[in-house]
Amino acid sequence: MLVAVAVGAALPLVRNHIFYFWDDSAGAAVPVWHRIAQSVLHGHLPLLNLDMWRGGNFAAEAATGMWNPVMVAVAIAIYPIDNLAVGIALGKAVFMLLMAGGTYLLARDHGIRGPLAAAIGAAVPLAGYSFFMDGTAWVNALTLTAFTPWLWWTARLVARGRSPLWLVVTGYLVVSIGNPYGLLVCGFVILAVIVDAWLNGRRGRVPVLLLSGVSVALLNVMVYLPLLLTSSVGFRAASQTLNDNFLKPNLTNLLELSTPSTQPYLTNFGTNTGLPYLTVPVVYLAWFVLPTLPWLRWRVLADRWREHIGLYVFGGVFGLLMLGPSQIWMFRWPLRLIDFVWFPVLLLWALLANEGPVVSRWRLKATLSAGAVLVGGYLAWGERPSTWRWDVIGGLMVLSLVTLLVRYGLSTRVGATVLVV
Repeated sequence: MLVAVAVGAALPLVRNHIFYFWDDSAGAAVPVWHRIAQSVLHGHLPLLNLDMWRGGNFAAEAATGMWNPVMVAVAIAIYPIDNLAVGIALGKAVFMLLMAGGTYLLARDHGIRGPLAAAIGAAVPLAGYSFFMDGTAWVNALTLTAFTPWLWWTARLVARGRSPLWLVVTGYLVVSIGNPYGLLVCGFVILAVIVDAWLNGRRGRVPVLLLSGVSVALLNVMVYLPLLLTSSVGFRAASQTLNDNFLKPNLTNLLELSTPSTQPYLTNFGTNTGLPYLTVPVVYLAWFVLPTLPWLRWRVLADRWREHIGLYVFGGVFGLLMLGPSQIWMFRWPLRLIDFVWFPVLLLWALLANEGPVVSRWRLKATLSAGAVLVGGYLAWGERPSTWRWDVIGGLMVLSLVTLLVRYGLSTRVGATVLVV
């Protein structure tokens, strides 16, 4: 799993040496990390850097990661590297590997077999939005996604009687990034686990989970209070709730989650320059999710719904937010939330695949699989007709791989190897 993620992370660099040194990463994150590492190594706390002009008020900006020990450690580790593009590529690769490892542990905690857990662990950091948007431009969002499964895993351990210490630690790592979405993620992860504990006979752990969440919030007052106190004169002072369809996906886009060639037609940063479609597959998750659905044992979800209620709560909340207006208060561009929808989607898929494929009535199921691939390909072609050759090539590849999966089994080592590769 880790090798697959490392290779996947390295592949773009063959043709584009600054793949990870892009947009906000180049204009903000890398300079800020460089200054934080420089200051810490010289014994200073970089709260205010007047020579950096508007970008130098680190305390009020919040989203610098200066209070997050892992981000500071990575910044210090890459600081000696003179080539900034190489340094940030290595730093982002660390968080992609952390994302894969946390997803693996979370999947294993849900009772998913090792090979399948490794497969979805590799899928999350290489999914379209995480890889092509957060990976290239928004390192704080990539870091938040990397810490999220670790938070969820430790919260589930606390619900089963373990010490809340690790939940407070992982919660602090999630929220202290300074990304306001971290507050949402932490709150709804703990809520999902509380609902899970309540319905599964562990109500005595609910106060522990609640107190852990309060502890995380109190630990992060220093991160967000300067942001709130300066917001009236800050760059985003006009925070409001509105919809202009900017980076706002719809249900049709979700039908393309297994179509690797998709380039969705969404209002985005390139719209004013004549590129209303996104040139990367931001709504792509993994080729194996939709085409394998006809072969799975759906009865498992009905029989064990109580055990996995937390997945429905978390996925439902973030699914609604992702399909909601393009801005709610300071939270804007709902496509940013798609990675948090993918966690429960992949975990539920793996729980079904864990039981192995059902090969009875194989002709009907093969037809449905082919139909899923054709619908995704057609929608991708509808978004951008000029790329039809890639839609055909991608569809044929997916059909071939699904055939291998059904032949060798979803939860076997051979099947998992096909998934990961």
